[in-house]
Amino acid sequence: MERTCPHCKSQNGRAHGRYRRLSDGARVPRFRCLDCKRTFSEASRDVCFAQKKRHVNHPLWMLLVSGVSLRRVSKILRISRTTSARKLLFLGRVAKRELRESLQYQPKLECVEFDDMETFEHSKCKPLSISLAVESGTRRILGFEVSQMPANGPLAKIAKQRYGPRPDQRIRGRKRLLRLVRKLSKRNVSEVAWLAKVSLSAEALTRSSRSITPPRCFEPT
Repeated sequence: MERTCPHCKSQNGRAHGRYRRLSDGARVPRFRCLDCKRTFSEASRDVCFAQKKRHVNHPLWMLLVSGVSLRRVSKILRISRTTSARKLLFLGRVAKRELRESLQYQPKLECVEFDDMETFEHSKCKPLSISLAVESGTRRILGFEVSQMPANGPLAKIAKQRYGPRPDQRIRGRKRLLRLVRKLSKRNVSEVAWLAKVSLSAEALTRSSRSITPPRCFEPT
């Protein structure tokens, strides 16, 4: 049983009763730190701490990965669309953290494939670029970046009139993704050489087709 105080990191915690959690009715032990005199519980370090509807996390996740829309998820689980949107962001943060932790115990990479697609937020005048890196062969997801980009084609002028200039963050996002891949690669490379290849690769991806570019093999050297 963990008795380390989350406030002062002291190990001097003592039992301080229990409380019944309203979200699921569970009885959670409480503790009191003898150094800072503050109380805490076993749930203080939980990723679902302070959530009032933690019981919908798993069924909501199952519905979302099955392709059910947020509006339909809200009707099935009888929650508001605001709660569904917040849960989606929460589950995304948890999944990203677990992905980073799992990659630390995986073998180093030999070959990586990159793919890039375009979608939009709120309106087609607000396009987004999603860059994805996967391990060649196993298709294990290594990371992704979502970046803003200006509208192109017939919508470029309309988008600028409605929403003003939109920054192009694709190169910056792809550089972050390629730096992550560098940390996971098997070969050791100098920072200067890697950044040079990162810049060329990011610019090449930016000059690619407007829809979906085919995956290509990228070997760190």
